[in-house]
Amino acid sequence: MGLSSILILAKRAATHRRSDVPVACTPASGRDKGQVENQVGVVRRWFFVPRPRFKSYAELNAWLEDRCVAWAKSHPHPEMSDRTTREVFEE
Repeated sequence: MGLSSILILAKRAATHRRSDVPVACTPASGRDKGQVENQVGVVRRWFFVPRPRFKSYAELNAWLEDRCVAWAKSHPHPEMSDRTTREVFEE
């Protein structure tokens, strides 16, 4: 089933339910691309400056998991600021 068939089915289902057709992205919003690129840059600076060196992908993955968990334990969740990102993730 192609993308156009999926979109037609989604439109039919939405019409049947009398709701809006779901949108997978916001093509008219030019700011989304910039926001995503900015977030990638922030993460790159947090975790990869200075540039770490690894002997294997397994070593890189273990290091990256440790860094991500440490970050999540020390930063508040963006929508629930009284709890850390890790606490919310563990639920």
